[in-house]
Amino acid sequence: MYNSLIEGLDKARFPVVKKSDLPADDLVAIKKYSSQQYSTPMNTSLWKLKFGKGDDFEPHKELHDAVIKALNHFPAPKEDNYVYTGLHKDADPEKWRHSAGGLVYIPAFISSTTDDKEIPWNFAHRHDHIMSTMQPKGYTKPMPVESGGYENALKILIPKNHKVGGNIKNINGMAEEKEFLIKPHQVLRIGGLTTKPKSWEHGSEKRIYTAHILTPEVKRMLAVTKKLGIKNV
Repeated sequence: MYNSLIEGLDKARFPVVKKSDLPADDLVAIKKYSSQQYSTPMNTSLWKLKFGKGDDFEPHKELHDAVIKALNHFPAPKEDNYVYTGLHKDADPEKWRHSAGGLVYIPAFISSTTDDKEIPWNFAHRHDHIMSTMQPKGYTKPMPVESGGYENALKILIPKNHKVGGNIKNINGMAEEKEFLIKPHQVLRIGGLTTKPKSWEHGSEKRIYTAHILTPEVKRMLAVTKKLGIKNV
């Protein structure tokens, strides 16, 4: 059911919020998060907590709570919808979908997520590629180029009326990224895989995994807390 639904969606239906619709402290929190100076160390600390490798979250708690509060003020989508995100080099969606019933706990904010299916490839890590050179017509020297390999992305289904984040493109100063920021502490169910063959000689294969954000009701039904051994879901 999920796969047929997700393939049938053809456009974004997330309400866009104007700056004037949000309290000043919400705007401050989102703009601050949009700087990697703040978001990167905070999200890193959240991942460390998941794996029991650190206890440096406390300095980030105020911003963490403020951004969640701000995103809670964004309206929920009126229909089921999806967004895309490119995956970091350490993310392993193939392993995720074959472990714990395809369930994975994401402790950090899911950033650089967008309804534009091309943008995520700007952020996806390239695996198993080789470095080669090519000399385009008109160039006097060869230039280095990555060849082959593959990149991973998620196509995330967001259930209607479920508040998981907000379209912040009018706030973060990077409208071209069309970012939909997703709150942390989500549980995703990883599903099927589709691939796009490389589109040019030195291109890479694009691997897109479907994922579904679980609602509180589904989390309870699947006994997520017990199955994954986590608390804040």
